[in-house]
Amino acid sequence: MSNLFKVWIGLLALGVLLGLYTTFQIFTIGHGELANTTQLLPWGLQVSTYIYLALTSTGCSFVYCLATLGGVDKLKPIVPRAVLLALLTIIAGFTSLSLEIGRLERLAIEFIVNPNLTSPMWWMGVFYTMYIVVLMIELAAMIFHIEWLMKVGSVAVLITAIAGHSTLGSVFGVLEGRGYGFGALTPIYFLMMAFLGGASLILLVSCLISIFKGSNKEFDEAVTTLRKVFLASVAIAFLATVWRYVVGVWVSDPYYDLFDLGFNKFLKFSLLLGMIVPVLIVVFQKKAGIGLALAPIIVLVVQFIDRNTLIVGIQKIALLQGVWEPRILPYTPAPVEISVVIFVMSIIGIIYSIAEQRGFLEKIKH
Repeated sequence: MSNLFKVWIGLLALGVLLGLYTTFQIFTIGHGELANTTQLLPWGLQVSTYIYLALTSTGCSFVYCLATLGGVDKLKPIVPRAVLLALLTIIAGFTSLSLEIGRLERLAIEFIVNPNLTSPMWWMGVFYTMYIVVLMIELAAMIFHIEWLMKVGSVAVLITAIAGHSTLGSVFGVLEGRGYGFGALTPIYFLMMAFLGGASLILLVSCLISIFKGSNKEFDEAVTTLRKVFLASVAIAFLATVWRYVVGVWVSDPYYDLFDLGFNKFLKFSLLLGMIVPVLIVVFQKKAGIGLALAPIIVLVVQFIDRNTLIVGIQKIALLQGVWEPRILPYTPAPVEISVVIFVMSIIGIIYSIAEQRGFLEKIKH
């Protein structure tokens, strides 16, 4: 174990300790006392982090299914990594959401005792539960080399991923009074952005493996194919993002005004920095290394900020306009919310890093 790896694990461990302390504060002092969310703006950084990680999990599943169901055999070396990352990101996302909700036992009881079959949020919970269970079964099938279960699991992962995460998009898409998220495009938009997030995370991890562990011909071919998958995901996300914004800017309803107010940021940050620059990097950087890793890093950071902009933006224009409140509600994440983000990201990092360092993923059948 190298000194660099020890330092990395040490930093992640500090992040976990910070998160445990934050969790203690949330359950003793109260999330409402510590966070900067309000009754008018109840969803903050923790919810947007949950959305971000849930979509990234879906994207990892999509890339995994390209190898197992799509016949892209050159991606086979990254299959175990994609499944583990999909599982870790969705669990971390739910951890972020759980610390925002607080009393989870009440949620579980009401979910079963008083199901609301007309609520997208209830169905989201159903599909997410199925998705997590299927991912666990699929990972177990790989570990124990159960061939038939791996094939069935791949199909189940794809179905539950699409069902769960498109339903997540519908939670915001059906909010007619929230123009920044309303519309039939939102569930499809979420799936397209999920593909971008998953492709970016797996490309980043693959580059880091090549840098720190070295690679062979098979893994180099997987990275080459991942470059193409990444470019395709950017193209799809670019199309979805542009059309979402075109529609938003065109509508004259005042609840869509955030599209106009954020137009310059959208052009310079989301499109130019978040998509065009990474594409140029990938086009000119053909081998796995620091240069190529820069592209997915940029995308992941920009997408994280964009998800927060979306979730907070949905609530920013107050539904009840009045002289006693600003037309556009302010929001800045509190330290406790930032600590939760560090916590869940550290959980992903420490578990995956140890699994990779111990060679666990290389022993799994794919």
